[in-house]
Amino acid sequence: MSFILIFKKLVTLLAVVDPFSMVPVYLGAVDGRPVLQKLTFARAVGITVACALVVTAFAGGAILNVFGISLGSMQVAGGILALILAVAMVLGKEEAVKQGHCPKNVGPKVVPLAMPLMVGPAAISVTLGGYHWAGVADLPAVVLPPVLVGVATWLTFSAAAKAGKVINASALDLIEKVGGFLLAAMAVEMVGTGLKSMFPALGT
Repeated sequence: MSFILIFKKLVTLLAVVDPFSMVPVYLGAVDGRPVLQKLTFARAVGITVACALVVTAFAGGAILNVFGISLGSMQVAGGILALILAVAMVLGKEEAVKQGHCPKNVGPKVVPLAMPLMVGPAAISVTLGGYHWAGVADLPAVVLPPVLVGVATWLTFSAAAKAGKVINASALDLIEKVGGFLLAAMAVEMVGTGLKSMFPALGT
């Protein structure tokens, strides 16, 4: 597996999980608690996100087989969900898309912050659709992106815990919109790949 492929999967998954947009939710969950407890919670969320994504990646093939779902259809579904999230990110509506009917005032618990707010339907669909593996050579591309996303989540929340209210909201908003554009392009490519898998004639 090439470094470029691993990096591409990392960027896609990071854009879908998007720990940056969850910083306000994280700060609200740990508000008024000691810094040490904030950092411990940040680590717990990061580990949970990584584990959930890795398990999904390895169990993806079995899940698809049980329900009789083709990889191509899962790629199309994941791409569509990712595209919806990307549009919401650009328009500043990603919180509504991710939270759904979850309460806004979440407590200091790994659930629902790690799941389903971060590892939600979009992230699961993208992981199932793009992280199939056939041998040991594919393991780096399967394991590294989810683990690095978990580490990024841990570092992001840890930095937020130390910075507190000093974090620049406009900077987070800019990162959110740029990430939305990148995710939109990758989502379209994922849909195209899925359609070609479902309808081989499209690739000729």
